Amino acid sequence: MKKMFFKGAGRRVLPLLFFISILHSGSFKWTIGLYMAGDNDLAPALDEDLREIKRARINNDINVVVFADRGMYSESPGTFIYVKRDTFLVPLIDLSNLDSGDPATLSFFISYLKNNFPSESYALVIWGHGTGWFKGDNFFYKSVAYDASSTNSIDVFNGELSTTIPDSLFNVLIFDACLMGSVEVLVELQNKARYVIASPALVPAYGFNYTALLEAFVIEEVENLLRRIVDDFVQFYDSLGLTVSLAIYDLSRIEMSVKVLENVVASSYLKTTTELLKYRFSVSTYNTFSNEIFDSTAIFADLVEFLRKGWSIESLPLVLYAKGNLRLKNSSFLSVYFPVNYSVLKRDFSKYGCLRFERRVRFLDLVLNALRDTLMEGDTVMVHYIEGKDGYMIVLQNLIKASKWLCELNVERDGTIKQTVYSNSKKFFLKLTPGLYRFYLRVITNNPTTFYSLRLSPDTLKVEDGSTPYYNSLVSNFESGFDVLGRKSSKAKIFFKNHKKHIVY
Repeated sequence: MKKMFFKGAGRRVLPLLFFISILHSGSFKWTIGLYMAGDNDLAPALDEDLREIKRARINNDINVVVFADRGMYSESPGTFIYVKRDTFLVPLIDLSNLDSGDPATLSFFISYLKNNFPSESYALVIWGHGTGWFKGDNFFYKSVAYDASSTNSIDVFNGELSTTIPDSLFNVLIFDACLMGSVEVLVELQNKARYVIASPALVPAYGFNYTALLEAFVIEEVENLLRRIVDDFVQFYDSLGLTVSLAIYDLSRIEMSVKVLENVVASSYLKTTTELLKYRFSVSTYNTFSNEIFDSTAIFADLVEFLRKGWSIESLPLVLYAKGNLRLKNSSFLSVYFPVNYSVLKRDFSKYGCLRFERRVRFLDLVLNALRDTLMEGDTVMVHYIEGKDGYMIVLQNLIKASKWLCELNVERDGTIKQTVYSNSKKFFLKLTPGLYRFYLRVITNNPTTFYSLRLSPDTLKVEDGSTPYYNSLVSNFESGFDVLGRKSSKAKIFFKNHKKHIVY
């Protein structure tokens, strides 16, 4: 969020080429675009940031172009594009009240920069409310660039942000928004820039000091100028006694970092639940309401701290440089989504499964391993035994679909176990003669160090003479099309009729 007091086509005004030709005739070293989504409660902060932009003393080979969308709380409501000339912001286009939460608007601004301001290097600042990768159903969880007039925002989980930003145009992306320094966001932005500056924590409402930020671009070496931006930001808020953190991420190192995390997830099955939860509850968290509070139940956890405690991994290549103060002074400045209860998993994981990070790393498997002892029978698995004219059917609902889980079915007849069947696909096909049967179903792990299992209450079935001699089970039959973790599952019924197998979708 760019804060709760934390940040969480139009009419041309004057000819653009007039200002370029009259005020500067050489080539530009940098073009810095600021996409300021302030049609919300951050409008007063936007007005102050525009004054800071005017005060910045920069070289003539640096262009600063501002898209400013301001709501009713602003001194000048509406949407304008400005170009900085000396200590002035010259309005170029009046866009009326454009929706800054629409990805098409950001795409328009990026094209405008590229087509009208040719430059050796480009930087893009995205300014506004932010919630990292997360997209919820209320105001406080709106990904990035929330527009209060339309209630839209640019989402991360579904690829809106990554598809809007073209590959290889920008050297630097800067997020003046809360919670954008997450591994999920950064993997989405692979190939979109070389460097990203963002915070895994909340950012105070007034964000960066834009006078200092823009003046840093006079520094020749890119990494040094980015370090100056980070140092200035933390030093400013340290003087005010506010807890902040900021980091530089090198997106060229994503593949190395992903490989480390793939190995961590693969080895997490050798850890006990107690060990994994101990690591999780002992690391720093990034909250959506205060930087001053340590909340072990917060959904964003410090990723490298977690790796350090469990795997002795001291850093990830992705984090190039970082700095924080007060409570966040010793954090590692990279967050990951790591909830600690199933209600949150159910709410979020259909969206989380869309992220490139989850598709690559399968981090949810690690989260599931950490939480497996909290499984509740009624919350995870429901079994229904159905008798119909086509035969008998076991329906397994809400069965967690993870690669390291296994189902075991014991079939008892007349007090004796007649058959034990294992299946990692949750399918059982049994031929039953007439009689009274009891079925014992449990879900177990393929982890030899823990061998945790979830047992379900036994069920009884009587097979009469003349009944179909088959008893079969169903992989999944979810009304929503998703299992408890939000992963997609097919809807199918498998039954036997006249000794022939039928599958109905």
